[in-house]
This record gives sequence, C-alpha cells and structure tokens, in this order.
Amino acid sequence: DFLKYLAQDENTKIIGAYIEGLKDGRAFFEEAKSITREKPIVAWKGGETEGGSRATQSHTGSLAGSYKIWRALCRQSGIIPVISMEELLTTLAALQKLPLPQGTNVAILGGAGGGSVTMTDAAEREGLKVPHLSEKTIRALEEFVPLQGSSVKNPLDMMGAFFRGGQDALIKTFTLLKDDPNIDALIFLQMAEMYVRRGGRAFLDAFIKHLLECIKVLEKPTFIVLEGGRGQSLQSEAIRQEMQEKYNQAGIMAFPSFSTAARALFNMSQYQDYLSSHKY
Repeated sequence: DFLKYLAQDENTKIIGAYIEGLKDGRAFFEEAKSITREKPIVAWKGGETEGGSRATQSHTGSLAGSYKIWRALCRQSGIIPVISMEELLTTLAALQKLPLPQGTNVAILGGAGGGSVTMTDAAEREGLKVPHLSEKTIRALEEFVPLQGSSVKNPLDMMGAFFRGGQDALIKTFTLLKDDPNIDALIFLQMAEMYVRRGGRAFLDAFIKHLLECIKVLEKPTFIVLEGGRGQSLQSEAIRQEMQEKYNQAGIMAFPSFSTAARALFNMSQYQDYLSSHKY
C-alpha cells in the first residue's frame, strides 16, 4: 500500500524503506518491479541473520525470510539493498545529488603512499574496479605533475601538484579523466585540515569554488570524501563541517568516509545496470 501511494506521488522521486517482514512477498515484488524503472527504491531489511530473523518474528510476528531469497528479489525487481542506516542514508543522498555511473571503474584521487593502497583495497572489496588509466592520460599528466612525491597512476597522488599548480593543474586533471575511457567515476578524498594548513581559508574557499567548476567539466559522478585530519581535533572537525556546509549549499554530496562513498557508488552502478537491462 505504501509503495502504491509513493509511486503515484509526484513529490516523491526516491523511496527509502526499512522492512522486517513481508506478508505478501509476491505482491511486494510485483509492485516494486513496476516502480524501479521510474523511481529508485533503497531498502534495508532486518532479520537477515538467523538471530535477527528470530528477533524480527518476536518483534512484528512476521517471518523475515531467507537472506538469499531477499537478495534475489532485489536483483530481479531493481531494489537497491543496503545493510545499515548509514548505507541507507548515504545511498539515498547520493541518488539525489549525483548522476548514475555507467560502470564500476573508478579513479581515486587524494591518497598517498599506504593510504592509496588501503583505499584501492576498500574500493575493490565493495565491488568496484580501480583500473589503469589510459596511456594517453598518463603521458598528459606527466607533463605537469612532478615525479617526486607524486603518482600519476590510479590511485592518483597529486595533491602537491594541485597546491603548486593551482587551478590549471586541477582543471587539466579533470579534463583528462573526462576523456579517459577506462574511468566511469571519481572518488576524491579531501583532508579538510590540510587545505587550511597549506593555504588558509581564502585558499580553501577558492579551491572549493574551482572544484565545483571542474566537477561540471568531468561529466562523470564525483564522490567527495571529506575527512577532518589526523586525530580529528576540534579544529579539524570544525573545518570539515565548514567545508561540508559549503558543499551542501552548492548541492554537492560529501561522504563521511571512503567506504561509504565506495558502497554508494557500487549501489548506484548496480541500479544503472538494472535500468540498462530493462529498457522498454
């Protein structure tokens, strides 16, 4: 009944749900399948484990059902399944503010050293791919990115080039990623405190303003990950919140962690795959 109402409500663009049990699984499946071609449905189902299933039965008196059956239902009906409140909220927000990616090939920007390695691991654990950039992209990046202390291979360690090269380095990078056929989306990790430490708040404001223009140039989904810095001091958290507010005002999604961004990207790519395979 809720789905039928929300499907017809012109003010509802995306549907989010927490579900424990389904009294009529077939009816739910058919209704969801008729909706997801027009409106995404993101659903968090409780009772996926054996213990959770028992708790669901005692809580609502309904059977939670098999986890495998639920996942199969989601796959066949186009529902985006999530497993936590955080994943539900970040996926809903991403669907509101970002275009759907055309694949799972992601460029990672902003990491350094071991951080690049761990982010690659995290991305691929979530089902994404971190491919090599095209040779054309790499050669073009090498023309303005210094070899020492940087990397023009995916993941990209280029923040030093951005700080030294200013706006030109940033726009060149985004233009090259736009034209790279190996890349479907970008995850950009930003350490808020570092921007202020390097250039002050005036630099931070100018950087965000220019980045918004670069995102338009890229024409591929850009998933910004916003972290405060090491130790998460009160100052770094204040700066992070200030940056987040600036992005919010500009209609840009900023994720609290790399893993939430990677998961939202994967969820959206799965939904895009469903739409592509179920065209009228």
